[in-house]
Amino acid sequence: NEYPAAGETQKSAFRELLAVPDPELIGYLLGGQIPVDTHIANVVSRIQNRAGP
Repeated sequence: NEYPAAGETQKSAFRELLAVPDPELIGYLLGGQIPVDTHIANVVSRIQNRAGP
């Protein structure tokens, strides 16, 4: 769990990601879509990298 050690920018981006509608979130995490917001894109990338192949 990286959240407690994350900076405020990363925490804010994570909270914004949680507010994304489910179909959009699935597209980001599983469908190869890339968020326009670079901070959210970074959070998505970190989640994907931690999840493995």
